Amino acid sequence: MGLSKELKAICLIFLLISAVAEAADKGKKAKKSSTGGSHKPGSSNDGGNDKGQDGQEKASVGSDGGTESKNPAPGTPVPASPKSGNGIFDVTKYGADPGCSKDSTKAFTDAWTAACSFPGTATWLVPTGTFLVGELKFNGPCANKAQSPAAEIRGTLRAPGSLSSFTSDAWVLFRNLDGLTISGGGMLDGQGAAEAWQKTTCHSGGKCKFMPVSMRFIGNNNGKIQNINFQNGKAFHLVINNCVGVDVSGVHATAPEDSPNTDGIHISGSTHVHVTNCKIGVGDDCVSIGDGNTDISIEGVTCGPGHGISVGSLGKYARETGVTGVHVKNCTLTGTTNGVRIKTWNGSPTLKASNFTFEDITMNKVSFPIIIDQNYCPGHNCGSKPSAVQISDIIYQNIKGTSFTKLAVNLICSSGAPCQRVQLNNIDLTYQDASQKVASMCQNVKPTLSGVQNPPACA
Repeated sequence: MGLSKELKAICLIFLLISAVAEAADKGKKAKKSSTGGSHKPGSSNDGGNDKGQDGQEKASVGSDGGTESKNPAPGTPVPASPKSGNGIFDVTKYGADPGCSKDSTKAFTDAWTAACSFPGTATWLVPTGTFLVGELKFNGPCANKAQSPAAEIRGTLRAPGSLSSFTSDAWVLFRNLDGLTISGGGMLDGQGAAEAWQKTTCHSGGKCKFMPVSMRFIGNNNGKIQNINFQNGKAFHLVINNCVGVDVSGVHATAPEDSPNTDGIHISGSTHVHVTNCKIGVGDDCVSIGDGNTDISIEGVTCGPGHGISVGSLGKYARETGVTGVHVKNCTLTGTTNGVRIKTWNGSPTLKASNFTFEDITMNKVSFPIIIDQNYCPGHNCGSKPSAVQISDIIYQNIKGTSFTKLAVNLICSSGAPCQRVQLNNIDLTYQDASQKVASMCQNVKPTLSGVQNPPACA
């Protein structure tokens, strides 16, 4: 795998700084020797470097399109795993380089393999530093089936810039693990600007070209993702798929406002997923809730820039299943294109989307604060067949703030499956220019109203 020009430049700067420091150190020692300083027999002051003229080991590309790093230097044995008790499996002990001078994919994988094989309580550790890593697949089940190794990420993982380095839809994958906790305050830097954002077809809203997500969480039960940072993903930053019982807290995700398809957190096919106290500013949905979900809660999320907090889109594919039990509470959205949104495709299969509550939400200059869009069809010729997604039992309450446009409430339901039992309770939205009023629009829905209604609902 070749490094991008930007990464090579960073590495060369790092090496030049090291060389200058080394030269200064030599000068001090030479001066001390010339003035009578002692020199121990057999010692060396040459600070030898075995990495070749340019000081950089070159990563090679494996046959699967991923990367493989060279084994630790001769005389540096791979550490043996303890037989019981607690085990710390530090990736640098397996040859990972925290100084960005070589690829560390193999070292990361070897450390995980050892941790997963350990029968006791294990921690897979990424210490501080910056590590260049390609595709990483951390699969279970592990030897300790009741408690997967903890993944403690303190440093920065930096992805290859080139799409040719990827053969799958995930950069970092955790799969089929029980009780996994990912934490540590570290960063996953997806390097999306290097190539991916220029080559995606998502700008036009059409079928998106394959792009690897930064972290994919598949088939994991009773897991936690805490205090992890993401930036500049090639596509979605964090995906939770087919999981049961996952708590996500303290996650930060950032990408430019115009970066395509860079959702912060996407959830699909999962049950009992709770997202709390996260800060997300990206180029697409801050949080997107796809099909097949049950009991999803989103609380204390700060969103912006981005496309808001969305259920959907639903009904694009024939095999999708319904969504029930979504609770979005105590969130703040600033400068987003949408606030809280439900979106379904024209001509969809028959699905149910029910039992959603959006409450205690603050909008700051959000273009469309409250929106149901059952004519969702970006960049496609969807025809005139209405959506068959049945939306019901939806509550919007205690939503306040400012709208960037004059259409603050926009409920466009399907003519083929009109929305049922929608409530608007205490809605207080004003236009960014307080001297002008906001409006609402409703189609194929008759909401129940209570409390403050600003704008007047469906008037």
